[in-house]
Amino acid sequence: MNYFTGLELVKQIREVRNDLIALIISAYTDTDDLIDAVNSNLIYKYIVKPFSHDFLLQNVFRAEEHLRVRREKEELENILRQNNARLLEENRRLAGDADIYLDRFVGFAPKIKQIKDRVRIYASYDQSVLISGETGTGKELLARAIHRLSPRSGRPFLTINCSTLPENLLESEMFGYEKGAFTGADSRKKGLFSVAHGGTILLDEISDLPLRLQPKLLRVLRFGTFFPVGSTREETVDVRIISATNKDVKKEIPKGSFRKDLFYRINTLQIHIPPLRERKEDIFPILESFAVKRGIVLPRFSLKAKEMLLSYSYPGNVRELENILEKLHLFSSDHGIEIISGDLLAEVMGEETKKNYYPETALTKAVLSILPNGRIKLPEYLGKIEEEIIKSYYNKNRRQYHQNGRTSFFKQAGFEEQAG
Repeated sequence: MNYFTGLELVKQIREVRNDLIALIISAYTDTDDLIDAVNSNLIYKYIVKPFSHDFLLQNVFRAEEHLRVRREKEELENILRQNNARLLEENRRLAGDADIYLDRFVGFAPKIKQIKDRVRIYASYDQSVLISGETGTGKELLARAIHRLSPRSGRPFLTINCSTLPENLLESEMFGYEKGAFTGADSRKKGLFSVAHGGTILLDEISDLPLRLQPKLLRVLRFGTFFPVGSTREETVDVRIISATNKDVKKEIPKGSFRKDLFYRINTLQIHIPPLRERKEDIFPILESFAVKRGIVLPRFSLKAKEMLLSYSYPGNVRELENILEKLHLFSSDHGIEIISGDLLAEVMGEETKKNYYPETALTKAVLSILPNGRIKLPEYLGKIEEEIIKSYYNKNRRQYHQNGRTSFFKQAGFEEQAG
């Protein structure tokens, strides 16, 4: 029969089950093995003989409590690990959602790449953001991406347009109202700031926010508080504010239509989206993206049609380009057209496209301005054009005329007949 010590027994049991706590009763206290066992947490406590019955029970109860606390700690740590794993997975999913919004913001121009990088950086800051750009450039798309990438992504994202509602209705929508605050207020209603608590709110067309409401918004930005309409009770909210505008808000300050202190509060972080006409290299990638999103085949364009698409100024920006693709798809599908010609594109896009594809230069406009109606006598007409050119040159160079004299002035300009 093999004999082994209590420590050896504990070691063997530990190999099968680690979830235990051991007390060793020994008459010896100075062995190296016992010291090592205590230091390595192999045993909870050793009890030296002799000992009383009460002393033994007291140590057993303490060991039992220690084991209970340790098991609870391990259970909590396990729950924490599971929750962290779920949060990491949720963050990856939300980041994927945000990437969807950024992917929809199509562009390979350097400015667009910078904007996407800035969105990812700004998302981690819990500061207000001002997104500026012309109508149709994708301001709301970027605002949603910022929200989705931020720690607030699991909370609401709400939008309100500051230019579409009357002042009183806008105030009620933003801040809510109490019962009886005005005629028709039959019950209390929460405003968007209350509903968006913990999340993000997009104030579109912020430059059109009525001057009377600007102090209320400023208070939300400074203190996170506001008074609902008709209420004397101040409410507290935790909301990140993103503002969007198609104007230069700073230019509204001298006009007295926008508060300077509010401007600097909403403009903590800024993103400006360039118009489509300043990034023509993105036109065809955007068209391809729209086609993929709708599950349609992008039509082929003739060389002239491509030139027209690239020369057009797109006052409606990306939104207008999307509408053009919709019209082209419907038109080409209905008529079995495989290649979009320049004439067809002009027909689909309308007269505005022709004007932008055949832009009138300043000289052309000047010539057309003196063109008479009906039949013209060409020599007489050309003489008028020449006269206008000479007058324009003289008005821009009067000092040289008086310094050099008439003959030298016109010779230098190449007007030989006038020099004589």
